[in-house]
Amino acid sequence: MNNNNESKYPTLKVIMLYPLLGGLVGGVVVLPFLLPAGLDWIAFFLIIAWLVGLTPALLAGIMLAYFKIRILNPEHYLKAFFIGCLATLLPSLLTSLIALIGESSVNHLIRFVGGSILFSIIGGVSSAILAKFILPKY
Repeated sequence: MNNNNESKYPTLKVIMLYPLLGGLVGGVVVLPFLLPAGLDWIAFFLIIAWLVGLTPALLAGIMLAYFKIRILNPEHYLKAFFIGCLATLLPSLLTSLIALIGESSVNHLIRFVGGSILFSIIGGVSSAILAKFILPKY
C-alpha cells in the first residue's frame, strides 16, 4: 500500500456515518425478535434505537477512523465487530453502574451486566454491517 492511499482514508465520512446509521442498523438487527410483539411500535422502536445508539456508534466511528481500519479481507470485519462491541460496552456499563447506585442486590448487577454484554454484541454486529458499506476496501 502506498502513502497516497494512506492519506485518502475517509476519516470524516466514517466519523459522521457511523453515528447517523449505527443505532438504526442495530435496531433493524433486533427488530425480527420484536416482531411477535406487533407492528404498531416499529417506527417508535427504531427512533429509540437510533437515539440510544448515537454515542456508541460515534465512539466506534472515531476508533475505526483513528486506527484507519480497512476491509481488505473477511477477517477485518472482526476488527470492526470488536471495536463496535467495545464502543458499545463502555457507555452501557457506565450507564449500568450509575443505575446500580444504591442497589445492593446481586441479581440487579447480573441483569445489568448481562444487558450490557447483549447491547455490546448488537453494537458489534451493527459495526460489522456498517463496515461493509462505509469503510474503505483498498
